[in-house]
Parts: sequence; C-alpha cells; structure tokens
Amino acid sequence: MTEENINKTLEKAKADNIKLVQLQFTDIHGIIKSVTIPIEKLKENLKREHGLMAALLKALLIFSILKKRLF
Repeated sequence: MTEENINKTLEKAKADNIKLVQLQFTDIHGIIKSVTIPIEKLKENLKREHGLMAALLKALLIFSILKKRLF
C-alpha cells in the first residue's frame, strides 16, 4: 500500500469518526480469531506490509470502503 493510499484511508477513517479497527479471520483449524486495534496503530501496521496482518488489514479496509459506498 502506498503512502498516499494509507493517508487517504486514514483521512476517510477520521472523517467517519472511526476509533477502532476490528480484524476477524479464521485460522487453519477453522477457529475464528479477532484482533481490535486503535486507528492510531493502523498506519504503522499498514506500513510494515508483512504477513497475514497486513493482508487482512488491506482486505478489510477495501471491504469497509466498498460496503459504505454500497449501503
């Protein structure tokens, strides 16, 4: 994710008064996992771009933005 995209995402989150981002996924055993992070930590996690957490954050942000546009 580029710096510009990260900044646009954070601006949108601030405009929508989003305080927390909740991440949910299913592990390889089918057990639901959940992590909630403050919006202030989102940029740090997106910049790392490593492992499952970065991929989940990107997918959930895209889904969240699309969901708001559709509904």
